[in-house]
Parts: sequence; C-alpha cells; structure tokens
Amino acid sequence: KLFEKVIEDYKPDLIFCFQRFFYLDLVCKKKKVDLFHFAPARFGNLYFVCDKFHNNSSILEKSISENLNKKFDDKVEDILLEQVWYGTKNNQIRFSKLNLIKNIINFFLKGIKQNLSKKINNNLTERVSSSVWIQNEVNGYLNFKKYLKFSKNKKLDINTHYAYFSLHMEPEKTTQHFANEFNNSLEIITWISKCLPANYFLVIKEHPKAFNMRDNNFYEKISSISNVILASPYDHSWELIKGSSFVVGINGTSITEAVYLKKEVISYVDNMFFNLFTTVYSCKSYFDTKKIINKIIQTSATEIILNNNRNTLIKSINEHSFEIENIQDIKYGKSESNIFLFKEITKRINDFLILNNKFKI
Repeated sequence: KLFEKVIEDYKPDLIFCFQRFFYLDLVCKKKKVDLFHFAPARFGNLYFVCDKFHNNSSILEKSISENLNKKFDDKVEDILLEQVWYGTKNNQIRFSKLNLIKNIINFFLKGIKQNLSKKINNNLTERVSSSVWIQNEVNGYLNFKKYLKFSKNKKLDINTHYAYFSLHMEPEKTTQHFANEFNNSLEIITWISKCLPANYFLVIKEHPKAFNMRDNNFYEKISSISNVILASPYDHSWELIKGSSFVVGINGTSITEAVYLKKEVISYVDNMFFNLFTTVYSCKSYFDTKKIINKIIQTSATEIILNNNRNTLIKSINEHSFEIENIQDIKYGKSESNIFLFKEITKRINDFLILNNKFKI
C-alpha cells in the first residue's frame, strides 16, 4: 500500500524512478500518474528516458519510425557506438579458485555479523542466509567449469553457417516481465535447433553474470543437441554476431547490437522499440519461428535495408540518449547529496517532457 499512500498524500503528476516496478506501473496507470525511468541504451554508458513499461520511450519510437523513411548523409555512417562489454578478464577473476575462497570467507563473516546484529539490536528482519550466497558462489564456479568443458567439444569452422543466440540472466525483468510466455531459454533453443536447415548450427554464448543462476545440468542439456555449439566465454559477442547468418534474442542487448552490426534478428518480445526495425522479426510461436527462419535464409535483407536500419538506430540513439556521470552511484544510494547529479537528471526529464509537449518539472 506504500505506493498508493504516497500518490494519495502528495498527488504527483509524475513519478521518476531508476528502475520500473511492475506493481508501481499498475498503480500509476490506475491513478493516471506519469511514470518515468531511465533505461540503458545498451551502447557504452548511454541512457534514455522511458515513459512506457517495457523499457520503451515514446520519443525514441517516434524517432525510429520517422528515420526509417529518411535518407542519411555520410556523417551518420561514421558515428560509432561503443559496446557494453563485461571484458574477458571478468570471468577469469570471478570464477577463479582464489576468488571463490575469498567470497566464501566474505559471506561467512557477513553471516556472523548479521547474527550478532540480530542478538544485540534484537533485529528480527529476515535476510538471505550467508549459506545461500556461499552455495550460489560454489554453483557459479562449478557451472563455469562445466561450460568451459562443453564449449571445447564443438568448434566453429570459418565456413560454418550459424544463427547466434545470446543467453539472458534468468530470472530477470527483461524476460520474466517483458517476454511473458517466452522466458524459457531452453524451449527457444529447442525451437531454433529444430527449424534450422541441416547445414546450419546454433551458436550460444552465456551471459557473463548468469553462471551461478543456472541449473547444474543446463549446459549438458543444450550441448547434447547435435546442431548446438557453445561459444567460449572469452569470445567477443560482436565477432560472433558479425560471423552469423542471423541473430536470435528473447529480449535484450544482442538485438540492438545485431541491428547496429547489420544482421537480421528474430525476437520473442512484443512492444519493444527495436521491433520497429524492418530487420527485426517478432515471433509468437514455433510455427512463426520456422516461417521466419526460412524467409531469412531464402530471401535475406538487402545491404540497402540493413544499412538503413543501422543508420536509423545510430541517429535515434544519438539524438535521444545521454550519458550522466556517476549515475550508478545515485541509483544505489551512494550520492544522495550530489545536487549537480540531480540537476542533470531533472534537465534530461524536462527535455523529454518538452519534446512530448508536456509540463516541466
């Protein structure tokens, strides 16, 4: 009832939050209050203002629709977007034996501290037990080792035809809330595998932060599929996208990256701004998947169409996204007194409201 009480007491016209909550979204719709948040553009440290639930921006959608019908000058071609890249060394450090031991000791000491705090301060607040975090770290370490083993079983040849599928963190908002019934990666992998021609493979790469979220047998299951190849965790995803025939994504970064790198995409989510691109095809069933794969392979998009979609993405992102220094600090409560940061955030929201012909804050 907290959200309802805040709205009833303060009667705001607009609420801004860093992360959109499903329940808050429902309350704001019922109370007819605008709800804004910042969403990462998934290129470098760029963000854009969202006024819709699915990390969507009405201004960005409008820009994409308009730019798809325009001719671009050479300057757009020269604009380069930076990848959100977790780095090769992240996995080596995070899932090393030394780091595992450090994390176990750290969580063990935190557990002791929490128990002492409960006894001294009579604090009855329930927290996740340190044993759960320790188990999670051990699971991530073992899964990473399994993934490395299975990724060495089948290798990509330079002449291999393949579709590329980047796994998501699961559970996560982008799949659980936005993709609804299409949040089962294993099912999507099975669909794609069955629909590919005999001379095609499905190349899969794990999300760098998802190893400790998987079932212990997950990698064994997908690597046992004859036309599935697990890419090395050290492979650069942009190189895998460039070498692919097309890209598959339930939702997320790889879809916009594929548009930028001039590849056709199959997506399994509705109401996202990237569905406006003419090289992104939304699927709702296994039969849709089969039909679209056949279409991509038999009559692939022309270079002109691929270029037009890429340039539209670049121009729209460039015009309607921004970088705010130390934005993560305020998101996680580290810069509550930084008045300059709050002023910059207010400015970005006001710019959005002006473009939408609404009030200013």
